[in-house]
Amino acid sequence: SFETQQRYYTDLINHTAGWQPVKVYADEGFSGVLAEKRPGFMAMMADARGNLIDIILVKSISRFARNAKEAQRYVHELKGLGVEVRFEREGISSMDGSAEMAFSMLAVAAQEESRSISENMKWSLRKHAEQGIRHLGSNRILGYNEVDGVLVPNQDAWIVRVIFEDYAAGLYPMEIQRHLEDLGAANSTTKRIPGSGNMRKVLSNEVYVGDRMIQKGPVRDLITKQPDFSKPYTSYYLTDDHEPIVDRQLFEQVKARLAWVDQERKAGIYRTSQSHYLYGLVYCS
Repeated sequence: SFETQQRYYTDLINHTAGWQPVKVYADEGFSGVLAEKRPGFMAMMADARGNLIDIILVKSISRFARNAKEAQRYVHELKGLGVEVRFEREGISSMDGSAEMAFSMLAVAAQEESRSISENMKWSLRKHAEQGIRHLGSNRILGYNEVDGVLVPNQDAWIVRVIFEDYAAGLYPMEIQRHLEDLGAANSTTKRIPGSGNMRKVLSNEVYVGDRMIQKGPVRDLITKQPDFSKPYTSYYLTDDHEPIVDRQLFEQVKARLAWVDQERKAGIYRTSQSHYLYGLVYCS
């Protein structure tokens, strides 16, 4: 466990003559593929650049980085700064020139191990999608809780209904936001009022009419973490999957207005609550 490793290295440093601990740098819950997304790793690099570190002790290469290119780049930078990196499991020191080829090969192996884990997870998600199963995980949807794998309306469902009813009545996102403020609306989880910028995501989400779209877009690339449009994917649409918050008639009204707004925007017309009623209809010659 992380606690066991922390105790081991703390004891090792404290019982080694001439060594003084600087800090334990860890990124629990963060992917090891992109260094810039790991606050602990970036803090370690900042301290190394600030001449605060002489030696870095790492459990294994896979704990240092799971991106072969980045692993090599940062190890070389640290070596240039005079900072040694010791990988315990592999028995490798970055200051040992004879171990450089072995390090490169093991870094690639660590990256491929991460890729294998990622592919296994994607396969599992695809199989669940084929069965109509998709859990929220850490993602939360305004107005719903997930109970035993089923979406159930919660205490925020009324906020969603107000958003849909106001939009169908012709109000604009900023007006809806002000209306929610007047009503004292706040997400019970974030304690914030839904902003006008997120309003369209709510209004276009089929979840609120009781449907589910599983696998809406392509999977993300292991290294870049960006959607990989070169990879094929299959979407699954489930009708009447769970209890709706808005009825289908209201949902279709909102959908029609969203489509109308999209058409106007393609024509260069961007209406707001301040727009004149003839805006977009009368033009100067």
